[in-house]
Amino acid sequence: LPHAVDEIVNGYDTPDMIRQIKERFWLYADGEYRPTRQIRIYPDASGDSRKSVRASETDIALLKQAGFVVSAPAANPPVKDRINSMNAMFCNAKGER
Repeated sequence: LPHAVDEIVNGYDTPDMIRQIKERFWLYADGEYRPTRQIRIYPDASGDSRKSVRASETDIALLKQAGFVVSAPAANPPVKDRINSMNAMFCNAKGER
């Protein structure tokens, strides 16, 4: 099962989010970030539209180019289903749902 380990609240665009994730979870050596673990990103389908900082690339393409594993649906489910699905994934400190 996926684990949410952090939250980035001041990321203002996809390249900034990529930078912040790499700074927090990857090793910086010899002028570049190196993966120390696999990072999985679960964006919604909207990330595949061309409304990113770079109009020629989608947000999902940027995330993949950054070295993350991206799992995105072809279409977004209804909001109610999305909220219920995420809430069902939360566990208490004992790992119980």
